[in-house]
Amino acid sequence: MTSKRALLITVLIALHLAAAFAPAWCARAPKVPVGFDVLEDLELLPLLKEGVVCLQHSSYDKTGGNDDGFSGTYTALRRTDSGEYVIFDADGPGCIYRFWSAMPPEGYVKFFFDGE
Repeated sequence: MTSKRALLITVLIALHLAAAFAPAWCARAPKVPVGFDVLEDLELLPLLKEGVVCLQHSSYDKTGGNDDGFSGTYTALRRTDSGEYVIFDADGPGCIYRFWSAMPPEGYVKFFFDGE
């Protein structure tokens, strides 16, 4: 068998296999639920939704050290003129899926939306 003929047969087999499996490759991803349904089903944890961006703030030590918020250095993004901590700040539409703190300060947590 010549090398051209072997190449042609290989390409034809590859095209045949691609055509056979195309429906499975082109199948749409299952619809991912929103809201509390997402939080209750751990099987959905690794799924990413198209067009969704996740933003967060964490108190990890940005220098690579081990000061993961314990000294207060990385606890917040900044403080306001009145002394309040700003722990997250982003523009655009969104929602809050999780809010957690290992050592919340005494007082209240305030949420401000759309510049209020």
